[in-house]
Amino acid sequence: MENPRYGVVQRRYKLLEDFKLAYTFLTEVYSLETLNSYLLPEFFEYAHTHPAFNHKLTHRFGLWEDTGRLVGLACYEMDIGESFLVTRKGYSMLLPEMLAYAEKNYP
Repeated sequence: MENPRYGVVQRRYKLLEDFKLAYTFLTEVYSLETLNSYLLPEFFEYAHTHPAFNHKLTHRFGLWEDTGRLVGLACYEMDIGESFLVTRKGYSMLLPEMLAYAEKNYP
C-alpha cells in the first residue's frame, strides 16, 4: 500500500525475513538523549524468543519503508492488545497513520 503523500510504502512484517531489518532499525533510531521509544532493540529480540510471545500474529506488524529503507515500525509486545510505534527522525508525520494501523490490527 503506497502512501503518495509521503512517498512511503507500508507492508506487513515477515518473521523470518524481517527480524534482522527491524532489529537493525531499532538499533539505529535508539537514542539515550531522547529515549525515543520504549522498544529497545534488545527487548525486541528477547520478546521474539520468549515462550509467551505470539509468533502466529507477527504478520500483523507493520513496516513503513522509504526507498527500501525502514522508517517506521508498528508492533506488539508479547501479543495483540498493545502496540509500539517507532519512527526514524523526520518521519513522525507517519504516527497518525501508524496509530490507525495499530488500532485496526492489535485490538
